[in-house]
Amino acid sequence: MQTEHYTARKYAALSILINLFLAIFKGVAGIAANSPALLSDAIHSATDVLASASAYIGIWVAEKKHPSYPYGLYKAETIATLVIAMAVLIAAYEIGKHAFLGPASIPQVG
Repeated sequence: MQTEHYTARKYAALSILINLFLAIFKGVAGIAANSPALLSDAIHSATDVLASASAYIGIWVAEKKHPSYPYGLYKAETIATLVIAMAVLIAAYEIGKHAFLGPASIPQVG
């Protein structure tokens, strides 16, 4: 069981690093190109960073032992899933709000 938790944490940490790089790269490119699509994708990647971090913490807490819970705090994974769901809903709201309400100003073309 310990090896499974270690492997899961390792992949969650790798996911955090990759998604953090993607979020920063897409955000900078979106600002430089004045592209709402890239900025929306940067928000999506940032949400993935939060989701991966939540999963990492949930796995880390779940493997801890406590005298009252000798099999570990496995319910922490359920709480981490709730945090991930909330992060995805917030990101979807922000992207949808921008898509339906449009940008604050009309971009100059040409």
